[in-house]
Amino acid sequence: DRRLANMPADRWAQVIDVNLDSVLRTTDELLTSGTLNRGGRVVATASIAGIAGNNGQTNYAASKAGVIGLVRSLGPRAAAEHGVTVNAVAPGFIETKMTAAVPLFIREAGRRMN
Repeated sequence: DRRLANMPADRWAQVIDVNLDSVLRTTDELLTSGTLNRGGRVVATASIAGIAGNNGQTNYAASKAGVIGLVRSLGPRAAAEHGVTVNAVAPGFIETKMTAAVPLFIREAGRRMN
């Protein structure tokens, strides 16, 4: 978790690759290989951070905003050319054992974003 000014390029690239580029590669393969039939569905996982940002996680927020943009751009074309629906879901802040370690003021901000 770092701000952009303090983030090594490889850390930026890794998160973009996992959260955004993988969605592009997988969706492209599904559409071009004929794996999906007409009426098929692609559902990508975005995040509320892709809509509202996430202080200290610029790479994560940018990657999830990218997923939203990709789906908005690809959706109409996939429907027209392949008869496939492409959507994204954007879960909000979820209380887990992992997030219990997050400072209270950040958890409260996450709850407000929901």
